[in-house]
Amino acid sequence: MESVRHFHELERPLVADYTGGLSGLAAAAFGVVGGMSHGVGQKETFRASGLNTPSKPGERKGSTKWIYVPELDRSFKQEQLSSLFEVRGARSRFGCNDSNCCPNGPEDMIENPHIHFITQRGRQLADLSNVPELRRAEHLLLRHLDPAVRAARLASRLHPDDPALIKAMLGSKKRLVNLRDALGDLHATDSSATRSSVPTFRGKLQNLNSAAGGQER
Repeated sequence: MESVRHFHELERPLVADYTGGLSGLAAAAFGVVGGMSHGVGQKETFRASGLNTPSKPGERKGSTKWIYVPELDRSFKQEQLSSLFEVRGARSRFGCNDSNCCPNGPEDMIENPHIHFITQRGRQLADLSNVPELRRAEHLLLRHLDPAVRAARLASRLHPDDPALIKAMLGSKKRLVNLRDALGDLHATDSSATRSSVPTFRGKLQNLNSAAGGQER
């Protein structure tokens, strides 16, 4: 985020691509970028190492169903999420209970992961958009990141019958704690930082406010 600010000298809107989750929201809330662009439940991260791995015969990369759990800022494979929901209390804590998103609860979350994802991401962006620009970083830390850290700590104490899932949840806790510490330090020294200008769409497309006052498309 500190490196990207150097591009503000170009006086052109910056849009983050392949950067989703709380990291992408943070870039927007801190004014580093003016908008976000990513897929619906996929292509939120980029690793060049994947380009060096040839596909197996008949393999379709990206065909795995991933289900977003906003409280933990990560997506799970369907079998992983099912294993998590088998743990007492996990289904009610991490399953979607938003009736406007998943009327039938976690079942809709699993059956319609794309609708669930875009609804929840829209909620996150709308929440930040309703906060004055200079208060968005603090709002992100207190209302989004701190609850995610608490949820990740709770999840790391669960014991599902899946060693890979346990490892993933421990990894999520470590990542979120590190992200909270880094962003907290950045916020403490970020008061005079520059902000990206806001991108605009051409034609008849209606502008949509993103977390940085720009757009997500």
